[in-house]
Amino acid sequence: MKIRLACALLLAACPKPPHPLPADVQLDPPPVGRGFQLATPAYDVAAGTEDQRCIFFEAPADETWVNRIVTAVNPGSHHMNLFRVRTLVGLSGKPGDVVVNGECFKSPNWADWPLVTNQQDSSPGRNVTDWTLPDGVAQHFAPHELLMLQVHFVNASPRSMKLPTAANLIFFDQAKVATFFSWVCVSATSHLATSICARRFATPMAAC
Repeated sequence: MKIRLACALLLAACPKPPHPLPADVQLDPPPVGRGFQLATPAYDVAAGTEDQRCIFFEAPADETWVNRIVTAVNPGSHHMNLFRVRTLVGLSGKPGDVVVNGECFKSPNWADWPLVTNQQDSSPGRNVTDWTLPDGVAQHFAPHELLMLQVHFVNASPRSMKLPTAANLIFFDQAKVATFFSWVCVSATSHLATSICARRFATPMAAC
């Protein structure tokens, strides 16, 4: 009886092993000449905290057209948004600059910044989104156009986690562009609404 009790106490005193952290998302960049990648290096988010970062990038040196975007976020991410930078209010930066929290949390700062793409589902197995526009529809990027990638991560785990994020923008042949894509409308529940808005707000090239 004493031996059984001692074993029970020993088992009760041993902490359960922590759940393994999900594997970091992996997204290879497009082949050279086929597109470009916007990627953040992995950074630590402390246990029980949230972190929102605005990372500034620039588009390639040549004029480009894009009709496919692949995004990847780690499980636990709340959202990832990619904006074109327009009117500067309280948030600004040069390519390579990172703004952590503060002004990056204030939505009026990007009130007129067109949204290029958005990802809100980070559940394992669904945290990579591959979105292709309808045939002949493409987004235009001016040479060196300033872009801002915003990542919001909530770490509800008892351990610090690293967060990498990436977006691949795949080139489209300008000669095949029939419709100019304007901006994205976001639905919190479905990416289907994004595709519908792409059709609704697209502008014929002849009218540009």
